Amino acid sequence: TVIVQAAGNDAVLAALDPMKRSRNTIVVGAIDRKGGISNFSNTGIAVTVYAPGVEIYSALPKNEIGPLDGTSMASPIIAGCIGLIKSVKRDISYEELIRLIESSGTDLDGESGVVMRIDKLLKDLQ
Repeated sequence: TVIVQAAGNDAVLAALDPMKRSRNTIVVGAIDRKGGISNFSNTGIAVTVYAPGVEIYSALPKNEIGPLDGTSMASPIIAGCIGLIKSVKRDISYEELIRLIESSGTDLDGESGVVMRIDKLLKDLQ
């Protein structure tokens, strides 16, 4: 089982939250439409990977849909990518998964963590 969790939306270091310090989880930050870290996303060495987290269409109260911002919008994208990876290589270890994410992702200037590149990752996986 792989645990994917949102980094948080306080524009602080994610590692300030003890729950984000586990080496056995994937912590997800949010990027904006321009591919930079969103102004609200928690950052730092505790963040494993980033995904879109601004203006993501979601379910809203009263049976409506609309755009929401947050690392809680970015983390399901990564969880879906993890599911896709595991559908290709069911027995992939957590360590292998992290190495693939890091080696195939796009670096963010001056930040730890990478932007997920599922297309490149799946090519590297084969």
